[in-house]
Amino acid sequence: MTEASDSAESGVVPDPAIDLEPVPDTVARPGSTKLTRGLRWVTGGPGARVYEFLQWCRRVGWWFLDLGDALGGLVTRAPSPTDEPTKVIRVAGRRMRAVVVPDASPSSVRLRTTAVVADALTAAGVEFFALPDGIGRVRICVRSGDAVGALDALASVVASEPLHVGVVRRDRVLGVRGADRFRRRRLRGARALRVVIPAVDPHTRMLLAMDEAGVDVELWRVLGGDVWGAPLANRYGPNLRPAARVPSVLSCDGLDLPSFEELTVTHVDQVTFPIDVVYTWVNGDDPAWRDRMERHRTGVGSGHTAQSASDARFTDFDELRYSLRSIAAYAPWIRHVWLVTDDQTPSWLRTDCPDLTVVSHRDIWSDTDELPVFNSHAIEANLSRIEGLAEHYIYFNDDVLLGRDISPTQFFSPGGVIRFYPSSAQVGLGPPLPADGAPSFAAKNDRALLREATQSIQTQKLWHTPHAQRRSIATELIERFPDAFAATSRSRFRDPTDIAPVPLHLWYAYRTGRAVPDFLAYGYIILGRRSTRRALRRLRRHRHLDVFCLNQSDNPGIDPARVRADLETFLDAYFPFKSRWES
Repeated sequence: MTEASDSAESGVVPDPAIDLEPVPDTVARPGSTKLTRGLRWVTGGPGARVYEFLQWCRRVGWWFLDLGDALGGLVTRAPSPTDEPTKVIRVAGRRMRAVVVPDASPSSVRLRTTAVVADALTAAGVEFFALPDGIGRVRICVRSGDAVGALDALASVVASEPLHVGVVRRDRVLGVRGADRFRRRRLRGARALRVVIPAVDPHTRMLLAMDEAGVDVELWRVLGGDVWGAPLANRYGPNLRPAARVPSVLSCDGLDLPSFEELTVTHVDQVTFPIDVVYTWVNGDDPAWRDRMERHRTGVGSGHTAQSASDARFTDFDELRYSLRSIAAYAPWIRHVWLVTDDQTPSWLRTDCPDLTVVSHRDIWSDTDELPVFNSHAIEANLSRIEGLAEHYIYFNDDVLLGRDISPTQFFSPGGVIRFYPSSAQVGLGPPLPADGAPSFAAKNDRALLREATQSIQTQKLWHTPHAQRRSIATELIERFPDAFAATSRSRFRDPTDIAPVPLHLWYAYRTGRAVPDFLAYGYIILGRRSTRRALRRLRRHRHLDVFCLNQSDNPGIDPARVRADLETFLDAYFPFKSRWES
């Protein structure tokens, strides 16, 4: 479990508590929408017969869904793993041969497919060039007159690689077949083909195919004057004239491909600086750590300070393993991962990986006599002290995961400006009150510092997403407010005097011209609620979110065994491929 599990949603959560749709960047009052007011007017509101009947139907519906989940768990068996190099699976009623790879990712499948396609075209004497198409992506471009030769070249490798081909039409891929069974007549009028070597995990829980890992083979038309016309829109232009076709080599993740000189130059919208990831993590089940925590927890006061020391904050459901898998799958551009812990290391973690480092609290604390601490605010106040940390880094909690391919420009502009994600949840005006929760206490303390530094105040919280940070800004804040950071670093548990360094960092950067608010598809799921299983099923089926948070509830009535079972079922299905950081 992460040591920083608070979020913008820690306040009042409207019913239903789970909203997987992107939330508009506006401040709205709960229950103030036209639909809500209309439904209350039609049904008569609470106490009316129609309203109460609909609520009863809703409760019965949840009961049947829970019963279906329970029965499904009894009769459904997990598929047995296979040791075969390939496996025949059925997709949309059609048989497809896929390679079995325990540690595949969309980027690795794309790279393998690109290499096979390039080798096949080269061996067949079909000329092509590579067109950059985002981070780690390229399009393979051939002249339309060579389409049949290109298809024959792809078909020639099917015996060794299960290459599949489909026609790209309006963002859809149609007529997917093995390259040796793809009908030539489908080439008529086709602008591009999508090619992939499908990959599945040993348990066949997830297929990486056309949408996630496909490579486009574009068919460029030859126009008058030997001008090549692009079949689809791209970032470079609608055509290539002879003067622009100066031969060069494009390197894509170590794979060298023929291209043209201007296509190998860094584009203005590319992020070229290194980006790291920083995690804070604690294993609350570790007896040694728990003994330290129990000894220091004795005598902790009441209110939100005592709540911050509750067991729910430190329960580990193995989310870190899957959060790392999400980075390996959907953010291969990350340079290095730093895992900050209280001298703990997950048993499954490969500490010998050159791009992962476990950092002890002792390595980043200026005064180690203040340790141990069990306060995420204190730990966050010292993250910029990590030796070797990049200037640009992203702070992750382990209950935050990437849901699909994401670009570094979702976190930083090409010039290094931070992108951050304000929530519609508000802090509230005035000084901290006894009834305020820990996030509100810290946010109000942040507001006082922000006002002192910039003569402005913040009133919103932040989404519980990965937070982009800059090391120089963190250092600047420590130098500007040394007393506030030192006091927070000394707080073993949450304290009403704490600041929240991460939100302060982002609001300060925003006010000083180094950050801008942005939007991404985000979902926040509270575990253990009745609607949780439905939300997880929908997320697994549609995979429609860039980022989602699986946050634990402090409700004592929640069954941890049920939460763990639901979470394992979902995460094993969503992220079945091992990351390079797992043993």
